[in-house]
Amino acid sequence: MKAILLFSAFCAFLFASNATVIRNKKSPQVDVVDAQPCSSNASVAWLDVILIIDTSMHMGAANLKKISSAATLALSKFTIGSNDDISSGSFNTRVAVMTYNYQGAFQALFTDITSISDLTTSLNAIKLSTSPYADLYDPVLRILEWTNSNDPPGSNGRPTVLVFFSASANAPVNMQVPDLIAENFDPYSTTVITVNFNTADSNLTSLLSAITLNQFVNAPMYNLSGTSNSLTRDLEWSLLQANCFCGDGTGIPTILYDSANARYSRYASCMILDQADGYVEGINDICSGDGFVMPAYILTQNKEKFIEGIWNDCDGETCYPFYVGLHKNAKDAWAWYDWDLNEFPPTGYFDWGQGYPVNDGMSNCTVVDSNDGVNFIWRNTPCNTQYSLVLNILCQSHSCDAENSDCINTSYNYDDDQPKGYKKPIKKGTKTGARKRMLTKIKKSKNGKKNIMKNKLPLKA
Repeated sequence: MKAILLFSAFCAFLFASNATVIRNKKSPQVDVVDAQPCSSNASVAWLDVILIIDTSMHMGAANLKKISSAATLALSKFTIGSNDDISSGSFNTRVAVMTYNYQGAFQALFTDITSISDLTTSLNAIKLSTSPYADLYDPVLRILEWTNSNDPPGSNGRPTVLVFFSASANAPVNMQVPDLIAENFDPYSTTVITVNFNTADSNLTSLLSAITLNQFVNAPMYNLSGTSNSLTRDLEWSLLQANCFCGDGTGIPTILYDSANARYSRYASCMILDQADGYVEGINDICSGDGFVMPAYILTQNKEKFIEGIWNDCDGETCYPFYVGLHKNAKDAWAWYDWDLNEFPPTGYFDWGQGYPVNDGMSNCTVVDSNDGVNFIWRNTPCNTQYSLVLNILCQSHSCDAENSDCINTSYNYDDDQPKGYKKPIKKGTKTGARKRMLTKIKKSKNGKKNIMKNKLPLKA
């Protein structure tokens, strides 16, 4: 049995404010070899989508009509239905509609919308209010109350998507919305999308940026503009991104900058820092033995910088050194492991530290380390952990996406007998393996160091 080091860094970065995680000044560029795209097959997506629409007088009737058109067109490629049980093999996307001005109100629940026609009818029935107030806090509270009902969003491991269509944020309580969302929605499978219909409103623009801030790349994601000619296409893409996530205990998604579209994007792999329980002769089975696929590969500087930003600090302690999949094979050549644990040659990218690799006949595996506590370097070391004294390994596995729901079948519980930040795997099919809602939040201690506070949210039916 191995203990799973679910990187306290995940906890430390997810909701921390003002975190800087990508240390290189240039945005990382996507390399398709290093990052496999998420599924774009909307017809088999399995989302719980809540459309949250500002009906204050600031929105305007023309924008309400545009919201109806864009949302309907984007969701027309998805299979709309009310089935919430993906274990039956029937996949559909559930949609609910809420409006808000001085308060929020549901216009349709998941059970009310069973087709794209139902959605169109619901959206076209929305009327503009004469109220000047736009309170985003109240609709979020009402959605949270809904989570205690018999038909909550996110049930049965389905990813939840909150889509805000906003034109104003003039209620003082709105400044609390980012924390309200961060502290109460499952960070593993909740995605927030915002559509700004009034970019001239600096308060609104700042609020929506804060709501969509992704701490791993220190930048907003899925923060769309209502005036964009590509709004429908952007909405569809963002929804498919929401269906590309890492299940509880399976790690974090790979996120890189897509220069062609000038935005950050998730990719269909999860990474997690695992730890061997005792000494092992080789690294091959450490990841696969704990339900992950393989030791991680690093084929570009961009992916390494992303990894560097996450696993440089684990709740005040260093995460490195840790193994990755680069090793010398039977032909004495360096090779990585692919998804089938077959070998493939390096693409030309190496980050050896000074004096490495050494040719001593024993150091046939690779660890990621750091000499300065900031920048990662590689060094080769024995594959036998008894000689290397390295027990940590960075593992990689497939994420969930529209065409893959396998990752929700394994969940993790905190083990009180393990050090802080460790999780142990729970076998599929057990009651204790039910998907758990975990909230991780940062508090600052008196000396300014990051501490982890973990709160369990109620299980959703």
